[in-house]
Amino acid sequence: MKWMVAVWPTIWIWIRLLNERAIHVRETSSLLSEPQSAADHCIHPTLVNSVLFFLGYNGKQSVLDELITAVNGTDGVWQMMVTWWIEEARDERGAMGFYACAIDPEFERLATASCGGSTKEVAKIAFNRIAHNFHWLRLHVPALARENEIMYSSLGRDFAFVITIFKWPSSALYQDLRAHPGWVKLLTDISFHFLAPPHSPMKRDAIGVTMTVLLAYISRAPFYEELVELLESRFLDVISRRDAVSGQDLKDDCDYLINRIRMFLVYRSIMRKTERCLRAIEGSIWMKASNAPVATIFLDLRESSKFTVEAYNDFRGGPPPIFCCGNKEVRRPCFIRGL
Repeated sequence: MKWMVAVWPTIWIWIRLLNERAIHVRETSSLLSEPQSAADHCIHPTLVNSVLFFLGYNGKQSVLDELITAVNGTDGVWQMMVTWWIEEARDERGAMGFYACAIDPEFERLATASCGGSTKEVAKIAFNRIAHNFHWLRLHVPALARENEIMYSSLGRDFAFVITIFKWPSSALYQDLRAHPGWVKLLTDISFHFLAPPHSPMKRDAIGVTMTVLLAYISRAPFYEELVELLESRFLDVISRRDAVSGQDLKDDCDYLINRIRMFLVYRSIMRKTERCLRAIEGSIWMKASNAPVATIFLDLRESSKFTVEAYNDFRGGPPPIFCCGNKEVRRPCFIRGL
């Protein structure tokens, strides 16, 4: 590989020239013929994979150590990768080709700097990429099998970026990722989608990674708002599906999340939302006779919810307690909100 180190400066020149060509194609795609457009659009993913290879992300880093050092020390390489990542998320017409959003701690700093120092903008881009990949898959599957696998791989890489940040709360992006609106719904919608045809066999890893993200989100701050958001999504709908709960591999994450819901059933809104969700998925009758680990946990939640609802209805239907301060409502402290 020493010869590659020697010719790397020339390779880098060609990469920059091809990058300019890729930018031109993106800006003039409406003027190109369909065959020419299809051929030229291969430039961008080829460039991405080439740079990743030279950075050592091909599983054979030990063979390329000297080359990796030379590439990492080249001014503009990482800046180009960050620019690609950002521009892809803003191009609603294009397919994602970037697979490296979680490969280096330096990436976060450069991405934030490229967004004017705004971690909120980086969080928005991260979820835009997931949404873009998901919508592309939903619209094109199963028409283009090879492209579908590429997009599915890219979706997984963008999931990995979010998981990495949620497991690293010291990151500057952590709070902005948590606060980004609608992402819990987006992730559970993705899992729900992969449980339905034409996905066969089921993309179990897509559902598993969704549960991992939700677990990282809930476990850091197991408070009222997070569980309300979870119950307003399709979470219980997803884990009630036979394919989702029939294996041991999702048990731990689902076990934790369902137990967290059970603990918060004392909150009226949590109890009511859980009750509505459970009513909506009564069609999963198979679970009553299932010994699958997650099914058992799920049924335990149903029993706990039923008991809590009955106790609450009895309380509401009974006479007021004698210590009710003359039947005047007493202002509740903020830490028991939702009761």
